[in-house]
Amino acid sequence: MNCGHCIRAEGHAAIHLITEGTVACEDALEEGIHTRGNAEIEVQAGERIVFSAAEDGMDASGNSGVHLSLIADDQVDDQTDNQAPDTPISVTGGVVGINAQGHATVDIAGECTVAGTTENLTQSGNASVTTTCDL
Repeated sequence: MNCGHCIRAEGHAAIHLITEGTVACEDALEEGIHTRGNAEIEVQAGERIVFSAAEDGMDASGNSGVHLSLIADDQVDDQTDNQAPDTPISVTGGVVGINAQGHATVDIAGECTVAGTTENLTQSGNASVTTTCDL
């Protein structure tokens, strides 16, 4: 994909992306997810969540928040089996996997991986990252 950012929110913007399927944005030219100010981004998917970018997989700063989670099967109407999704959430950056600064909050719920070429996770200021990901 030839875009600067897969999802970008600044100021007081709020983006809520919820799908039964997969959310995938790979090979962004800058950051996969980019938040600034008081912006909020929430992504929920029934199958997979995949973000990859040339710079940071996720870049959150200010008082912004990013929330990624897989939807439980009992919340997805058309699924017939009750097994959890077998493909994790993936955030990959060509530099840093997750870069959280200021008072930003990042929450990733579910089986996941975060990877960067130089570092998987960087935090500065009072930024908070809550995840069970392998870092």
